[in-house]
Amino acid sequence: MQPPRTAEVVNAEAVYGTVLISSLLYVFSLKFSAWDTLATTVEAVIVFFIAHVYAEIIANQTGTLSTAVHDALVRSRGLLLAAVVPLTIMLLAALGIVSKDRAVTSAVWASAVILGILGWFAVAPRSTKWWIRAIAALSTAGLGLVLVALKALTH
Repeated sequence: MQPPRTAEVVNAEAVYGTVLISSLLYVFSLKFSAWDTLATTVEAVIVFFIAHVYAEIIANQTGTLSTAVHDALVRSRGLLLAAVVPLTIMLLAALGIVSKDRAVTSAVWASAVILGILGWFAVAPRSTKWWIRAIAALSTAGLGLVLVALKALTH
């Protein structure tokens, strides 16, 4: 099995998923316990993943249905991968290892780091200069935090 190409990992779903999950964790944590925040966020991620896969299958006008399903699953997996770190952090709160507030704050900051990494690798095929990659990483992380805040405010 070959490792995934950059374009398969750094895609719109990974970025969107990272922003979405951080926003959901924040909003749900205002209303629910740590366990309920975790469970509700997991449920939402599953629903969004299914919706993304469905939309990708419908929009794919080439090849067979099995190819469309495969391509949709590959493209949409970024949304699931984006959930791993923030939900793991939230699990620590649900288990009583850290406070809910600390977990949510840590998950949002972890998401900013993830967005920064995505920004770094998104620019990597276009530039070998480290400082351009660093600017991309910092701007992606910063804009991501702004989007998390805006998304949280609208929910």
